Amino acid sequence: MYKTIIVPLDGSTFAERAVATAASIAQNSGADLVLTRVHESYLYEGLDNSSYEDMSRRDEEEYLASIADHVDATYGVTAERTLLNGAVAPAICELAAGMDAPLIVLSTHGRTGFSRFWLGSIADAIVRLAQTPVLMLRHRGAAIGLEALPHQCANVLVPLDGSDLADTVLPHAASLARIFRAHLTLLRVVAPIPAPAALYAMPFAVPPQQADDTLSVRIEAAQSYVDAIAARLRVDDPVLEVATDVRVAESPAPAILEATASHSADTIAIATHGRGMSRLVIASVADKLLRGGPEAVLVVRPERAT
Repeated sequence: MYKTIIVPLDGSTFAERAVATAASIAQNSGADLVLTRVHESYLYEGLDNSSYEDMSRRDEEEYLASIADHVDATYGVTAERTLLNGAVAPAICELAAGMDAPLIVLSTHGRTGFSRFWLGSIADAIVRLAQTPVLMLRHRGAAIGLEALPHQCANVLVPLDGSDLADTVLPHAASLARIFRAHLTLLRVVAPIPAPAALYAMPFAVPPQQADDTLSVRIEAAQSYVDAIAARLRVDDPVLEVATDVRVAESPAPAILEATASHSADTIAIATHGRGMSRLVIASVADKLLRGGPEAVLVVRPERAT
């Protein structure tokens, strides 16, 4: 179970849309809520910047205080406030590393006054650097800023590939499901072995290619794999609702998105590294899930991953 929920803010209303979900998680789990902003100094040679720096820090502290007041009044949660220094992503990751059982919750499209998009820069860097699970929220509603409603996590889809690294997402997905009393679906995608193709055109008939005679065996093994994990999760928490799904597809991302739609999943929980389908980075499969998938993607980067 998560014990610390961290919300990175940059002063934008889009980044603030993550506050509601983070506060809801803290409220349901009893975790501490930490609102953070990174102060970036803009120094000009030959000028005394001390007055500007003091004023800037004061404004940022007051901003965090105003968000904390809103959280207290709306959710009954007392939020801690932390103003950090340095480069944004490393500072946030270092803060998370020192926290107890942390979860970072952020919007995937927050921009600063200089129109710096988080997706592809700050959020990408946080996912790559953090040894901390990151819940990335892609907001579709019309409400902005603090008026945004909390993400309703009711159905969590967990893509797995049979590797130990991919399995590291399981306790995090289960924690999220427990917090929201959500339904959990374990997905295993089996890739067919393509038949060999001729390297050049032949002027004569070619015998039909041999079918993948291992497919049925691998489907059965995949089903046994997800069934065993589901059984283990039910033993750990008898109240947890866990289902399984095995699909055959050449590419993991479309299969995950199809499963997301068929199970009405509103959240995907996935590891960022491993072998097979779990070998993901935010710029590839995870990015496709963020752009074409549900509103929330929980990204877990195992400590062993490099």
